[in-house]
Amino acid sequence: MSSERVYDEQAMDDIEDGSVKELDRDDESIQSEEIDDDDSSEDEKQLEDDNPKLKRLQEIVKAIKNKKIDWDNPKEYFGGKNYQGRYSGHVTELSEGGDDNILHLIVKDDDATADEIKELAKAIKYIVRFYPRLMTTQNKQSFTPLYYAVENLDKRKAYLIKNGFFKSRIKEDMMAKAIGTPCGVHQETCLHRVLKAQPINYTVLNLLIASADRQTVNAKDAQAWTPLHRAAQYEHSSEEMLDVIEKLIKMGEPDPDSNGLDSSPLECAFDTYSGPGREKLSVYEYHLKTREDDEQREKARAAKSTTTHSRSNPTPTREEPKQIDQPNKHNSKPAIDGKGGENLQKLNQKERESTNANVQRRKRGKVEGNQESEEEDVPKLGLVRANTNLKRVAFSESNNNSASTDKKDTRAEKRQYRESWSLKILHVLKLHCLRTRTIAQATRFLYGTNKDDVQLFFDYSGLPKEDADPGTFYDNFQTTQFDEILQYVEFPAVRLKDGKLPRGETFREHRGLYNAKTIGRKDLLFFFCWLKDKGVKHIIKVVVQDSTDCHCDEIIEKCLSPFCIDVLDWSKPDLDPEMLCNACPDVKELHLRWGANNAILRAWGEAEGLRRLKLLDKIYLYYDQTSDYTKENVEQFRKRIGTALPVYPSGKIMSFMVKNGAATQPNNEISDDISVTSSVARQIEVLVSQNSARNPLQAAGSTTSESRDSSKPSFTVHKWLESIDMFSGELKALMEKIGKAHHKGDEITIALIDDGVDICEKAFRDRIIHGKSLGYYWDSDQRDQRAKQWYVSETGHGTVMAHMILRVCPMAKIYPIKLDIGKDPTTGASRIKPESAAAAIEAAVEKGVHIISMSWTVNEPQNELKTKFDEALSNASRKGILMFCSSPDEGNYSGEHYPTAYGPDKFFRIGASQADGHAYSWVSLEKVDFLFPGVDVVQANKKDIKLRGVEDRKAETGSSISTALAAGLAALVLWFVIIGAKYSWDENQGSFGGDGLDANDVKAIQNIKAMKQAFKKLGASRESNEKFIEIWSVLDDRARTLKDLHGDQNVKLARQVIYKLARNLIVKS
Repeated sequence: MSSERVYDEQAMDDIEDGSVKELDRDDESIQSEEIDDDDSSEDEKQLEDDNPKLKRLQEIVKAIKNKKIDWDNPKEYFGGKNYQGRYSGHVTELSEGGDDNILHLIVKDDDATADEIKELAKAIKYIVRFYPRLMTTQNKQSFTPLYYAVENLDKRKAYLIKNGFFKSRIKEDMMAKAIGTPCGVHQETCLHRVLKAQPINYTVLNLLIASADRQTVNAKDAQAWTPLHRAAQYEHSSEEMLDVIEKLIKMGEPDPDSNGLDSSPLECAFDTYSGPGREKLSVYEYHLKTREDDEQREKARAAKSTTTHSRSNPTPTREEPKQIDQPNKHNSKPAIDGKGGENLQKLNQKERESTNANVQRRKRGKVEGNQESEEEDVPKLGLVRANTNLKRVAFSESNNNSASTDKKDTRAEKRQYRESWSLKILHVLKLHCLRTRTIAQATRFLYGTNKDDVQLFFDYSGLPKEDADPGTFYDNFQTTQFDEILQYVEFPAVRLKDGKLPRGETFREHRGLYNAKTIGRKDLLFFFCWLKDKGVKHIIKVVVQDSTDCHCDEIIEKCLSPFCIDVLDWSKPDLDPEMLCNACPDVKELHLRWGANNAILRAWGEAEGLRRLKLLDKIYLYYDQTSDYTKENVEQFRKRIGTALPVYPSGKIMSFMVKNGAATQPNNEISDDISVTSSVARQIEVLVSQNSARNPLQAAGSTTSESRDSSKPSFTVHKWLESIDMFSGELKALMEKIGKAHHKGDEITIALIDDGVDICEKAFRDRIIHGKSLGYYWDSDQRDQRAKQWYVSETGHGTVMAHMILRVCPMAKIYPIKLDIGKDPTTGASRIKPESAAAAIEAAVEKGVHIISMSWTVNEPQNELKTKFDEALSNASRKGILMFCSSPDEGNYSGEHYPTAYGPDKFFRIGASQADGHAYSWVSLEKVDFLFPGVDVVQANKKDIKLRGVEDRKAETGSSISTALAAGLAALVLWFVIIGAKYSWDENQGSFGGDGLDANDVKAIQNIKAMKQAFKKLGASRESNEKFIEIWSVLDDRARTLKDLHGDQNVKLARQVIYKLARNLIVKS
C-alpha cells in the first residue's frame, strides 16, 4: 500500500464546491461578529494574561479569519520542511490549563462567518500537512481536534472536516490514528461518535471509514460497543446505513491473504458481544433489540395520542393517561398444569419477529412513495436553515385532527421505509454470518441461547437410507423450525419406501412428475419440497451423495430451483450445464464429477455453459488424473472457462438458450446487429482432486454401550415392566376418548439429555418435540464445521431411553438435547464433555420442561466450569424441575460424580434393580433414592415396536435404563394429578372446592419431597427399605377397572378412577 493516502481529487473538489456554495448561501444569515477585546469580560482578560500561549494561539486564529494569511505563500506564516515561518514557534504550542493546540481552537470557533470558515479550512489543511501530530494531541477533555469537530458536528464543523482535515493529504497511518484515538470519558473513536449523532452526516461518516484502519473499525468504547453495533441500531436503518454496515464488516474482517497470520489479531466487531450487565448481544441481536425498543416507544406514543384525543378538553396537557386494571371476566375452564396453574404446553408470549420474512435480493432503488421520508431520515449536508415561517392555525377540532393525521401518515411512512431497510440489514448480517462463521458461532450470533431451537442446517445422514418412510419422517419433524437461510443441507443416498406417496403442499405440485415412469431416481424431490414448505429460501451449501443410480436432471432441477444456493456439491457425474444454470443461477462454487468424456468438459466451459453463471468464481473438479489426455483436456477447460464473454452497449452480458441442441439467443436479449463494445474476463478458479468419491457425510463419532456383558443376554421377565405395560396400554385407550375433549394441551415435557433420539421411529410419532444439539465436528476435509444431529442417536442409547420414558407415560413429550461426546485423550474411551452437560441443563430450564432425565454421570468439574454447572443445576432446582440422575454403576467407588454431587437432596438418584427388586451388584445402595428395573430389561416388548439399529428384544443392563423409567413414572404421577384436578373442576361445575384436587396440588406434586412421597405410595417395598416400588400392588387393579370401562358411556367413570388414584398420592396441607 502507498504511504500516502490516495484521494479522489474530483470527488473532493465536488465536496468542496458544494460546501462552499452552501456556506455562501447562508452567509447572509450569519452575523459577522468580530472579536472585540474590549467586550471580553474581566475574567477572560485575566485568563489571557495568565495564559500567554493561549493568547498567542488566539491571535493566530484571528489573523487567519481576517485573511491576513497569503495562501500563495503559507510558508511565510506557518513554515514548512526546513523552513521557519512567522508562527512556526507557536503553532505547536499547547495552551496552559486546557491543553488545546491551534487545531482545537479552530474547530471550537463557533462564531466564524462563511468566509472565515473557508479561511480556517485552508489553515487546517496546511497545518495538518506539516504538523500531523497535532491531529492526535488530546486536550484536558481527552478530545483530539478531529474528535471535537465530530462531537459537535454541525454545518461549520462538517466543512472543516471535509475541506480541512481530509484535504491535508497526510500519511494514512496518521489519519487512521487520529480517527481511532479513544477520546473522552466514554473512550469513543470518531467513528463511535459520528454514529451517535442525530441526524448522521453520511458524507463525514464515509470519509472517516475510508481513512480508518481495521483496529479502529473493531475498537470498543468504554461500554464495549463497536462502531458496527452503533451502525446497526434500528433507528438508523436506511440505504445509506446499509452501505456503511457492509463497509464496516468488510474492513473489520481479517486479511483473507494472511492465512490466519494477521498482523493485528484482534477480535472482529462482527464477533463482539456487548450490552449492559450480563446481557451480551451480537450485532444482529442488538438490531432486533433496538427495533423492539422502538416498537414499544411507538406503542406508548400511540396510546398517549389516543388517550389525549379522547378527552373532552381539546387542550393538550402533560398528564399521562391513567392505567386501569381490567378484571378477568372470562369464567372459562382454567388451564391446570405442572407450572402452578398455567397451561402445561408452553407457548411463546409473542410470535417470532418477522425477521425470517421473504427478504428479496437487495435493490438499491428508492422505496416507492418514501422519498420524502428518506430525506428526513438522511438529511442533506449544508447550512440549511430551519423554517421559522410557520403559519398560525386557529385551534379547532377539525384542524387538530388534520394535523394529527398528517403526522401519523408521515410517521407511518418513515417507519415503513425504516422497516424495509431493517429487513435488508438483517439479511446482510445473517448471510455474512452463515457464510463466514461456524454453525456454533452462527447459532449464537443469530439466536443467542436459541430458546426456540431454530435450526440452521439439515443433515439426513444417520436416518434410514433404505425404505425410508416419508409419512413417519413428515409427522415426526412437524415441530422442526428452520431459519429461512440454512448453512448447509446434506443427503446421503436415500431411498423411499415403495408404495408410500409423500405428503406436503409443494410436493403435491410435483406428484405427476414423481409418478411418471422416467429414468432416474426421484426420492430427494420429497425432501427438498419439504424444506421449501418449512420456509427455507436460501441454502449456503448443498451436498448430495448421488454417484450411482442417480436422480434424473429434471428432478435435480426441481429440487434446487426453489432455493438460492451458494455452493453445490451434487455428486452425480457429468451434470448438465443447462440444468445447473436453470437450477442455480446464483451459485458461487461448484463441485463437479467428470467421467473423462471431453464433450462434457467442453459443454461446461463454453459460453452457453457454466460461464453463464455470473457469480461463479470457483470450481472443484473431481476426476481420474492417471491419464495425460484428461490432464490436457482439463488445462483447456481452465482456459476456456475464464474466457471473456461479450458485453454490449447496454451493459448486458451475452447469454444463450439451448434449443434442439443449438445455442440461440433468447428473444428478450440483445439483437445480433448491435456491435460488441467490450468483454468481461471471468476469474473462475479451477481446483482439481484425484478422489472423486469424497464423502463429506462422515460419522460424527460414537459412544460406547453401557452394558458390561457383551455375550448373548439372558432375558428376565420383570413384573414391574409387565404391570406398567398393561396399565399404560389401558391409559392410551382412555386418552383416545377423553384427550381432545378434556385435556387438550396438558402435556408433560421431559428433557432427555443424551446422545440424541432417532426421530424416525414410528413409536415416537407426535411424542418428540424439536430438540437441540450441543455437539459439533469437522467434515472429512476439515473445512466446515457440522452439528451433530439431535434427531439421530449415535449408539441407540438415547433412543432406548426415550422409549423407556414413553413406555411408562405415553402422554409425555420428549425434548431431546444431544450432548457433546468426545474421546478421552489418554484412554481413548468415549466421555461426555462437562461443559456441554451444563449447557444442556441450561437449555432444559430455558425450555420450561417439567422433568430432566440424565442417564449418565461425569467427574466433578473444576474451577469456572464447576461454577457454571452449579448455576445451571441451581436454576433448575429453583424452577421446580424434577431432576433424575443415574448411579455411576461403579459399586462402592468413593469418587464424587456430577450432577448428584452438587446436592443429593436436589435429585432423584436412581439405581438399577434386578427382576426380584434387589439392587444390581454394581449399585451402591446407600447412594441411591430408588431402585428401578435395570438388569436385562427387554426394551421392545411388543411386536409392533422395533427400534431401528437396535436388536429387537435385546436386553439392556444398567442404571441408565432405570433412570429413564423413573423419569417416566414421575411424568405419569404428574399427569394423574392434572387429570384429577380437572375432574374436580368439572364435578364442581367450574370451580374448586371441598376435598378435591386443584391447581395448588398440581404445583405441590412438583416438589421433590412430594414426588418422592408419591413414589412410595405407589407400592414401596419394606424389603428394599422403600427403594423398590412394587407398582403392580397399586396399578394392576386400576388397569383392569379401566379395561372394563372402554365404552364411550363410561368415560366419566374412567376419569374418576384416575382422580381417586391421584387423590391417594397427594398429601393435602
